[in-house]
Amino acid sequence: STWGTPHLYAARFAMERLIERTAALDALIVCTTVTALKLVALAFFTARRRAHHRMVLNIEDMRHGFSLVRTEHPDVERCLRAHRNELENLVVFAVFGGLYALCVTDALGIPLYIYTLARLVHTAAYLLGLQPYRSLAYGC
Repeated sequence: STWGTPHLYAARFAMERLIERTAALDALIVCTTVTALKLVALAFFTARRRAHHRMVLNIEDMRHGFSLVRTEHPDVERCLRAHRNELENLVVFAVFGGLYALCVTDALGIPLYIYTLARLVHTAAYLLGLQPYRSLAYGC
């Protein structure tokens, strides 16, 4: 059987772990969903900030009363930086959270929930410009 060879053992183990529902895998699903919803919320929040300041960068986005500008308003830039930061951290979370959920047997998803909560606090602190809370949440 080819499943007995060492180089395929890891693939078999990963497939079996994906099929087997564990607390860590459930936590990964919940935390990834929360993070994805937060990304969508950040996109809407960014659009609301643009509308609030009545500024657009593209001529096709012009509406009555909106100004065409070359640079974003600082509030909008802050939203965009928070969104970009979340995207960058989502990749790291997905890789290491996935490895944790696959490799750690009989583990609870508590570290994944703690990380996700810290990211929620970090995003809120980023949007509101709250230091040192943003740095403390990022350090978790």
